[in-house]
Amino acid sequence: MTTTMHANGQVKKSLAQQIDRLDGILDGLAEGLNEAVAGAVKEAVGRAVKEAVQAVLAEVLSNPDLLGMLRGTLASKASADPQPPAESVPPRTEGPLKRAWKWAKGKVQRLGSKLFALGGYLRVVRRFKVELATALTIGAGAGVAAYYAGPWLSAAVSGLGAFVATLGVHAGLWLRHTLGALAAPGA
Repeated sequence: MTTTMHANGQVKKSLAQQIDRLDGILDGLAEGLNEAVAGAVKEAVGRAVKEAVQAVLAEVLSNPDLLGMLRGTLASKASADPQPPAESVPPRTEGPLKRAWKWAKGKVQRLGSKLFALGGYLRVVRRFKVELATALTIGAGAGVAAYYAGPWLSAAVSGLGAFVATLGVHAGLWLRHTLGALAAPGA
């Protein structure tokens, strides 16, 4: 591990030093990735809940039928005399407040089911968090390396990466086809 001096007096770092520096960058990215993903998910869910609650409240407050029922119920309650005797009260099937409550309850239940579905999607992502973190770290590292390497090296590495990825996909498909063909005659 040696360093060389340029004519202008600057020290040129060796390849080992550059790799150690890149390794440090990748370690820092890996540490911050879990926190960043958790923060982003927490923020997105919080925003979704806030928007859903605002939408429900806006719907409740902008629904003229519902507001009319509430005003009528509150006005009749405020102007009503004390409860008449039980035998003179006509039986009621369902009042406007009960209908309003059922409507709001239905909206909240639909919101809950949507949030539950969102949680299912997040569980799928959480299942592959190590793989996603690894892929993101390697991709970010490759991007940083390509940025500092120059266009000719970036183009060469990109072409090589695409070749290897395509080769890997085709090898996987060939292997699946071959193993499927081997398993079919014996079945």
